[in-house]
Amino acid sequence: MLGMLFETLLLAIIIGYIRKGKLSNLEDLPLKGWPLIIAGISVYFFQILALRFFNDDIAYLVFNNLKWFQAASSSATIAGLLISSREPGYVLSSLGMLLNMIASFVNGGRMPVSPAALERLGLLEQLSVLQAGGTSVHQLMNETTSLKLLCDVIPIPIITPKAASLGDLILSIGIFLIIHKYMISSKALHS
Repeated sequence: MLGMLFETLLLAIIIGYIRKGKLSNLEDLPLKGWPLIIAGISVYFFQILALRFFNDDIAYLVFNNLKWFQAASSSATIAGLLISSREPGYVLSSLGMLLNMIASFVNGGRMPVSPAALERLGLLEQLSVLQAGGTSVHQLMNETTSLKLLCDVIPIPIITPKAASLGDLILSIGIFLIIHKYMISSKALHS
């Protein structure tokens, strides 16, 4: 998901420049909820770091409560976005995060990934990692996976091939709309 978000940001900035926008206009982004957004992002990275680098007791505690860490991270970020603005980009970003949070939560805190999507994209190394137990945020989809439609089932072959979820796509559209709108705001077009 992080790779897809980076690609979305880059695309929005490039298109913003093509449309004569300015990166400096992003200073006008409504971010009243920034403390919650930062808290949500911090919880997300804490869980990843805890699982990879902390001692066994802390890693075990985080892993056994992963869905709660994911829910706290996503809830804080969603709240921060919606406090900041009710513009379409913010609402779509929040909806995408909510869909991802639901899919992860009902599946123990890690997003299930479709083996068929990975095979179709030729991502056999990623498939092998998931078959060996997964990562701190992903697991292999199987017959017990709940809400498969919300999981990483969509093969995306462009830029960096990946399996994405409906939530990822909606989140990316929302982020694109936010960045693009503020880059090409009237200030940028008339200065």
